[in-house]
Amino acid sequence: MKVADLSNEEFIDPDYGLEIREDFVQSLEDSISSKERISFDKVKKRLGLS
Repeated sequence: MKVADLSNEEFIDPDYGLEIREDFVQSLEDSISSKERISFDKVKKRLGLS
């Protein structure tokens, strides 16, 4: 079965109803507005995926 085949009743969002903390929102906004970018390879290294 594919996700596209699920009905609204079958799809469950485990995060439904949770609130986003203000410090997290601010962190996202700061990140989005930053011009600093890192390569995909550096991201993989930081996450231990390479």
